[in-house]
Amino acid sequence: MLMNIVECMQRHLGCIESWPSDILVYLFCCPNESRLRAVAMFCYGNDVPPTIASDFYHFCNVASTPFDHETLYHYYSYFQYHMYKHHMGRYYNMTAEKIMYINGKCLNQTEEVIPQPSEQDFGIAATGCELHIRSKLQYITRDVTSITV
Repeated sequence: MLMNIVECMQRHLGCIESWPSDILVYLFCCPNESRLRAVAMFCYGNDVPPTIASDFYHFCNVASTPFDHETLYHYYSYFQYHMYKHHMGRYYNMTAEKIMYINGKCLNQTEEVIPQPSEQDFGIAATGCELHIRSKLQYITRDVTSITV
């Protein structure tokens, strides 16, 4: 089935307006390697396949490089193959609506971070770069070739 990459991501994560604002900033406005790690943790923790996460990151960041693609896959591999490692990272779980730890596959997959952060902003309006993000989303939705899912 062909689907636009934005629709595909929303299928996995819910409406983009419900995503954490910091993740939206990392995707669209200020990419760098540490922020790519946060995006990888968010996508991995919420079961977004790495090919879809990588494609979306690429379309959000015209300056992304093959190195970014490899780095994202490296994070996914690290999380996947360290089956007994605790607290490899933190991410916002879209289903539980809480910050959770990424633990190895043989450990508790629903361990929430305690204490939870007191404030978490969501949606595009809270990013401070709303026009930029909306413009990129419009381009991606209208002009980017659909992917097969």
